[in-house]
Amino acid sequence: MHIARPLGWFYRQSTAKDTTTWQRLPAPEPRRELRRLGTITMTTETRQPTKSEGLAAVISSIHDAIPELFGVMIASIDGLAVAHDLPEGDAERIAAMAATALGLGSRISERTNLGALTETVIRGTQGHLVVYATGSDAVLVLTGPLDSNLTLMRLEARVASVQINALLGRH
Repeated sequence: MHIARPLGWFYRQSTAKDTTTWQRLPAPEPRRELRRLGTITMTTETRQPTKSEGLAAVISSIHDAIPELFGVMIASIDGLAVAHDLPEGDAERIAAMAATALGLGSRISERTNLGALTETVIRGTQGHLVVYATGSDAVLVLTGPLDSNLTLMRLEARVASVQINALLGRH
């Protein structure tokens, strides 16, 4: 049983053969508190996740949902890798090719009156590479084996697209 004493110390009472002893315990981790200052609410936690950490979390959540994927990448439409879990040498090449595939696919989609491009699927003998447009400035690339569930990839890409746009400041 924990009993709070003055000065924030915590003690534990133990009883053995008609004697009671008190043992001082270290203070617990500080609790998150909200303080109201006028119309501004502040928390005692000041560190917000960085954009890089947020993008890494998006990649991780895609892998959690689809563990069989070979890799996931978020790239700029200029062909630069922003965040990924691919081998470093492959990442830059794939980012450049994905941006090119997205640009070419967009032109084909426009010229053939198919509407705005949503995805480009490349199927090879060893697997799929799927490129999704995630707003006007980013590209999401998923690579996986031939038996990958493309429908699940599409669903996860939609969720990830919203998260990526929010992280990059576009809604």
